[in-house]
Amino acid sequence: MTSYSSEFIARQAHQISEKLPKLAPLTLALVTSFAALPTLAQDAPGIVGKDGWLYYKYELTSGQDPAAIGTTVDLVRRINKVFQKNGIAVIVAMVPLKVRVHPENLPASVKLTSALDSQYSSILKSLRDGGVMAADLNTAFVKSSNRISPMPLFFKQDTHWSASGALLAAETIRDAITADPALKAVLDTTPEAPYKLTWATQEPLKKGDLVPQLPKGSPAFEPEAVKYFEVDKLAAGAGSAAANLMGASAVNITLLGSSYTHEWTKFPGAVSFALQRNILSISVDASQGQWVGLHTYLRDDSFQTNKPKLLIWEMPERDMAAPPQYKWRDARYSMDNTEWLLQASALVQQTCAPAGIQAKVEAASLGATSGSPNVIDAKPSTAQDFVEINFDKPVERLSYLSAKMQVAGSKTITIEASGNGATARKFTLPVAGDDAEHNLRTALLSKGKGFTKIRLFPGTATSFSLKDVQLCAQPEDLLR
Repeated sequence: MTSYSSEFIARQAHQISEKLPKLAPLTLALVTSFAALPTLAQDAPGIVGKDGWLYYKYELTSGQDPAAIGTTVDLVRRINKVFQKNGIAVIVAMVPLKVRVHPENLPASVKLTSALDSQYSSILKSLRDGGVMAADLNTAFVKSSNRISPMPLFFKQDTHWSASGALLAAETIRDAITADPALKAVLDTTPEAPYKLTWATQEPLKKGDLVPQLPKGSPAFEPEAVKYFEVDKLAAGAGSAAANLMGASAVNITLLGSSYTHEWTKFPGAVSFALQRNILSISVDASQGQWVGLHTYLRDDSFQTNKPKLLIWEMPERDMAAPPQYKWRDARYSMDNTEWLLQASALVQQTCAPAGIQAKVEAASLGATSGSPNVIDAKPSTAQDFVEINFDKPVERLSYLSAKMQVAGSKTITIEASGNGATARKFTLPVAGDDAEHNLRTALLSKGKGFTKIRLFPGTATSFSLKDVQLCAQPEDLLR
């Protein structure tokens, strides 16, 4: 039987609690009983503070692995460089720790260390020293007059920022963009769109995500009354502050983030209002994480067919110690750090730089290819059918596969890679599963020698086609 540490169980409980409105009570009961309730109660991540304030224990330990933070900063630096080379400006917005923004209501037994107090500024400096533009939300939050007011910057009972905090974050990002000549020049090339912001007169009740995570025997907490605003577009036009991934209207600015970027936090609307621009907003839950979130966006047609001019990348400060290969991450969403970078970089490239490796497509169980070389016309496929692609020399570390592919009826494809001296591997990639043609780009990272052959299984599909198969080269300095 697999064993789980108490920290892992607590983190899983936090991820579950973020989805509580979507889960049946029975489902939660089954999960928590599986996770061993006595251990969860002992190590519950919620902290009861003063005056009805609750805090998240893992914010206090977020900086205990400086090497992991260094890895995250390095990956952000490298992929930012790739974005820049491909004509996309990036600004990072780290969400500061609630325990630092609102420390006055922490219990008397909890004190912020000097290292934790200076952690944000240290990470911010590392990002900027690495050429990454990053907005300083921490200074804006700590100095805000709303920090101690009827409109605090975080909810009392929740890990997320309040509407007041979301608006301040959006305004701080706007000010950082307009203060930087390069970013302002990019923003000025995007069309304006008028938005208005109106504070609601009613204060609905909200049960915070920290309430179910309190230790056993904690006092009961009634839902807190919260202040919200609504953002409305004043004139019709392309784009939407709440655009979805698939079929999104053409926009020039993308906001990509964590649960702090969920629509209910009002942050996406606040960004549209602050910038007076249409944006595409994408958020990913903590269970998947920011690294999966970026990959998901980069694979989608909303990026592949309409690359933004500006990417606003929101990420929680506490997650900076959790790179793609983070040991506590759900195995489904964990990835080797280097492979994450290679995959993301491949998806960003606008043109294919030939890798000097020839690819030959053989339809194998799907039958013969069409009259054109390396082209498979639309054919139905079963779960056992595959296309074999052979390479005239081993695939190099900085090479990636590029093709145009259409798979109707299947939501994933499976790739099996092999070669003399290379450890065979098998992995799956999500696909749209519709009748349209989409880009297929993937790194083929191997252990030992490079792969000389891959088999691509489209799955059970009513129609499958493949063309423009080639091996492309990543930037030479990507891993330096």
